Amino acid sequence: MLRKKLSILLAILLTVGLVFAVVGCSSDTGSDNTDKSATEDKGSSDSSKDSGSGEKLEMVFGHNDPVVSVGSDAAKLFAELVKEKSNGTMTIEVFPANQLGGNRDLTQQTIDGAIDFTMGGIGNLGDFMPEYNMMMAMFVFEDQSHIRSVVEGELGKRLAQKLLDEHGLRMISQTWDRATRQIVSTKKIVEPADLKGIVIRAGYPGAEVPMRALGASPTQIPLAEMYTALSQNVIQAVEMPWSYIVGESLFEVADYVIRTDNTFGTRFFAMNEDLYQKMTPEQRQIIMEAVEEAGIYNNQNTWAEIDEYKELLQEKGMEFVTPNREGMIDIVKGKIGELEELWEIQGLYEEIHSDKYKSGDVDYKNTAPAVKW
Repeated sequence: MLRKKLSILLAILLTVGLVFAVVGCSSDTGSDNTDKSATEDKGSSDSSKDSGSGEKLEMVFGHNDPVVSVGSDAAKLFAELVKEKSNGTMTIEVFPANQLGGNRDLTQQTIDGAIDFTMGGIGNLGDFMPEYNMMMAMFVFEDQSHIRSVVEGELGKRLAQKLLDEHGLRMISQTWDRATRQIVSTKKIVEPADLKGIVIRAGYPGAEVPMRALGASPTQIPLAEMYTALSQNVIQAVEMPWSYIVGESLFEVADYVIRTDNTFGTRFFAMNEDLYQKMTPEQRQIIMEAVEEAGIYNNQNTWAEIDEYKELLQEKGMEFVTPNREGMIDIVKGKIGELEELWEIQGLYEEIHSDKYKSGDVDYKNTAPAVKW
């Protein structure tokens, strides 16, 4: 983006220099064309504006999804829809796979205005607001409909407003679904007691505290070392979404997929607030329409892709195990207070499990509403 701005500035300086050169030559020869030339040059310099619809917007979007992924495809679709709906007056250059920085950096850059849009797992916002940590903690949500009813409801709106008020980050969607997370293990795990003594890669507090409660020994192992650690029995299990189970070829070093569905998640989609305030109502509407349409694409394909992953892993010989999930949830529930105290968000778990959110039946696969302010 900086290179683009420098290029534009250089072009302006060269143009101005050329105008003065023409004016100087015209003055020396006594020509009457000076005023006409200056007027024509001034008119051509306004070509960056679309007649009657404001300045053209060239924006930057950085995110953390891999280049080849449903999320990355949906991000590109968002940019294409914005360009199409604006008749080319709004363009977005998309940078996937943390090309512009780490997860926290991307959010901070969006707040600061270095980039214009970002997206990521909603739990990543825990670095800025501790309430979002709970959105990724293990066994907090019963199913995808549950988390969607929370982020689409009063609680989700309240958190989005707080994020705007305290950090100046404009949330435009919290409803781009992510794949559920499972436990991949070299040992068969059915009952909570089977986790006792298991060394598991679970490298964030929302997984560490629950895993310790279940008797496992959580540890932090870099993603690049995970395959080797499993093959050498340094660890016996990992906690991963479906795409990583396949992408990291864990079927080669582990026999079991323990169907814990221990997290249900969504992505957040945010933009720079200063940019939002500068946009016309029509431009804002284009952004909201595009984020919803691309979100539906993301959600439909995310769940279809999970089915493909399951089929592939079974073909590779992995055994799918249905554990005593309710037993695990009951044990973890007793440790939620420890997480709430750690994050200073007492009462949030109880609110998430109130009847107004648990009784909903959200059509999450075919909807992706923007945040309604």
